Amino acid sequence: MTEESSTKELIREAAVDLFAAKGFKGASVRDIARRVGIKESSLYNHYKGKAAILESILEYQLEGINRAMLSREEMDAFAAGESDPVKLWLRGVAFYSSRLPRLTGKINRIIHNEMYLDEKCRRFFVDHILERQIDLTVILLGDLVDRGMIRECPLVQTAERYVFMLHGLAQISTIYEIDLKRDGDIQNRIVEHMASFIEGLT
Repeated sequence: MTEESSTKELIREAAVDLFAAKGFKGASVRDIARRVGIKESSLYNHYKGKAAILESILEYQLEGINRAMLSREEMDAFAAGESDPVKLWLRGVAFYSSRLPRLTGKINRIIHNEMYLDEKCRRFFVDHILERQIDLTVILLGDLVDRGMIRECPLVQTAERYVFMLHGLAQISTIYEIDLKRDGDIQNRIVEHMASFIEGLT
């Protein structure tokens, strides 16, 4: 890794922290540079401005999502030997989540906060989060049907219900984490809701 690429990554990571905490408009280039420990003018050697940094964050997240996806062979190997659909589903969710970039939680908060004002964040949410999650859930539910682990169901509609439920819970989780400082409770409830959803399909 070159010194330039290292500095760019430090800038991006500082921006993720600040955009997640203060919002895109609330965090200045000066704030980001100060967090990294460089002059504001030096930051412009790496990025044209805040919009370019935000675009870099979205590119970083998309690359991470693509790397986290399991191949068909990996999915088959992961499912081998597990007969309980709820356990398999929860293990799969935890495994996929562990493969996502470590900044995913904060980046998702940025995207959710900014998507109503920023077209790039809005498009990213629809195309690379919402639609991708629905498509993946359709595949995984179909796999469970093929294995005889859950009953036949309208896959797209069922996947949409599941993903929409998760996004509602994620919004509550963010609010609890920011305002009420009790994120642990909601995380346990999210797992319980996921388990209950899959159990309802058996």
